[in-house]
Order: sequence, then C-alpha cells, then structure tokens
Amino acid sequence: MFQALINRKATRSPAGLDLGSEGARAAQVVRRGDTWSVTTLASWRVPRGSPGLDADSAARERLAHWLRGLQIGGRKTVAGLSPPDVEIHAMELPRPSGGSPEEQRRAAQFELARLAGFNDDGAESDFWWLPESRSMTTTALGVAAEKSCVAQSLDLCRRARLDCVQLDATPCALARFGYLIRGPAATHDDVWSVLDLGARMSRLILCVGEIPVLARAFDYGGRLWTRKLAESLSVSEETAERHKRDHGIARIARSAPEAPPATHLLGEMIYNVLRADIDAIIGEVERSYRYVLQCFRQRRPGPLILAGGGASMFNLDALLAERLGIEVIVPACENSEALAALHVDAVAGQTREPLTVFACAIGLAIAARHAQPANCGGGRS
Repeated sequence: MFQALINRKATRSPAGLDLGSEGARAAQVVRRGDTWSVTTLASWRVPRGSPGLDADSAARERLAHWLRGLQIGGRKTVAGLSPPDVEIHAMELPRPSGGSPEEQRRAAQFELARLAGFNDDGAESDFWWLPESRSMTTTALGVAAEKSCVAQSLDLCRRARLDCVQLDATPCALARFGYLIRGPAATHDDVWSVLDLGARMSRLILCVGEIPVLARAFDYGGRLWTRKLAESLSVSEETAERHKRDHGIARIARSAPEAPPATHLLGEMIYNVLRADIDAIIGEVERSYRYVLQCFRQRRPGPLILAGGGASMFNLDALLAERLGIEVIVPACENSEALAALHVDAVAGQTREPLTVFACAIGLAIAARHAQPANCGGGRS
C-alpha cells in the first residue's frame, strides 16, 4: 500500500530549455508513476532581422526577459546544447574492469580533448557506455561543449532568474523523448531513431533500447529550405515558409486521369526544389541504419520518429516511410497511441506550434538526473 501511494505522488520536473539559433522553447512536466503530464509549453523567436542568439546580445536580453515571465514551477531548468555547439565522438575505451568511475571519466575526458575540434582552453565533457557488440569497436560515446557556449547558456539562465541544475546534449534529450513516446514498444528488440529537422541543421540519433549508439548532424535545415524555395519560386521568405508548411511536398504523378489541383502542383514544385536534399537525408538514414544493424545483428529495423519544425511538413512522413521501408511516426497531441506515457492535452491549445517542435524541450525536462529511463551523458552545470 505504501509503495502504491509513492507511485501516485506527483513529481514536478525542472523546465527543459531548448536554445536554438532562432529562438527558444521551454517545457515542464509532472510525473505520476509511469505517466508524464505536460504542464508548460512555450516558445520564443528572435526578432526579425536579428543575426541570431549567438551574435545578438539584445536578443539574448529579450529572451531572458521572456523567460522571467514564464510560469515555471520551482524555477529550476535543464538547458540543452546542440551541434555544432556540442560535438559527439565515438570512443574506444576499455570496458570497466575494476577501475573507479572517476578514473573512467578522466580517461574519457582525455580522449575527448584529443578528438574535439574546439579552439578555446578546454571543454566541458561527459560520456556514456554503449551496449556490447562483437561487430563494433566503439565502446562509448562522448559529448564535449566549448566552455564559452556553456558559460553563455549559464549566463542566460542567471539573467532569467532560473537555477540551471544541468546542461544536456540535445541529441540525448531527443532520444529520451523518443523512448518515452514509444511506450511499451520501447522494450522491443529493434534499432530505432529520431530525426530532428531543425532550423539550422538536421540531427539523426539511432538507439538500441534506451541508449543512443549513433548521432549524426547534417547541413540540411528548415532555414536553408525556406531560402531555396524563396529563390526558386520568386517569393519572399515569409511566403516560402507558409507554402512549405501549408502545402508540403507532393510526389510527381507520371500519369493522371485528370489535371491535378493547383495545391498539388505547388507541392510538386516544392518537392522538385528540395528533392536533392531529401534524397541526401534518406541516404544518410539508410547508411546509418545499415551500420547499426550490422553491429547488432540480432535486432530488426525499428521506427523513425520525426521531430523539429520540419517534421510537420505535409506528406514528408509518407515519403520517408515509402523510401525507407520502416514506420515513420510524427508525434502529435491527438496521436494517443504513440504518446502512451505522455499527456499533453491540457496545454495543447496554448500554442500554435506542433508538438514536434517541443520534442527536445520535453526530453530535457525529463533529463537523466531526474528521471528514468535514461542512459545518456549530459554536461554538468
């Protein structure tokens, strides 16, 4: 009876703060047993014409002011850092065999200092062990962030009157979000992934069980796609962004009994403009799956979960599923089957953005120190 009462007790998470080049998103959740309820979803975009948060101190101050006004219970936060501000490296460390955790951490830090391409006087780093595989020499993944990026994030939290209790790598947060929404399916013996289609770049994270085993970043992002469409269609970037979201992509029909509607023609034009980039992403996903499946031969191909602003582009999920031959999931507030452990209905009407753009912020809110399951490193504040 006492354990049942403990399981029903609600635990409030820190707020997850996803800091991007064009804005920020925040999420806070409450856990009761095995169920998570989202209590806060909020987003902020840099002013039009700003060079981005990295180079605009006035924009950072406006963001701090916005954060101070958010209704965040407890004012604790976990902030995320994304590639290229963080680097993730495969490492061949000896498996633990009697050495202390501190010795293992020092060995990982030494290896990451050698691999990281940062030019400052050091980096904050952490690592996590990978599942054993007879076909893979990599034993651990390490994450490193420039001290200047860490300091900037901590300074923003201080100015926003937030207590940053942890810094985390956003690929880890995305994996944590994907593991959560899979629900019971997460126990299956497969290799699954999250593809985050962000504004600056796209990130792919492949997982075995709850553990990220491969993380890659590609120079294909929503901002670049919007500019390409604006140039090709001779429209403003605002109009191109609206076309991209409203019409999405449409495959070219080789034969049709009647003329397609104008909206379909626009979707075909968008697909033609973005086709090379989409094909390149599909190729990267295929190669990544092939590599991980060769390393874990007892596992089968699992689903691809889409995240980020580009995830809601109309028909993109159907195209990826057709080309890749695997299930493609676009998390949405109304998709209760895919969100078995996550309740978001209470705040769904408070934001115009789709749930996919908050995937990273939710993953940060359930960060490794504050929730299970999680088996992923995160820099310490």
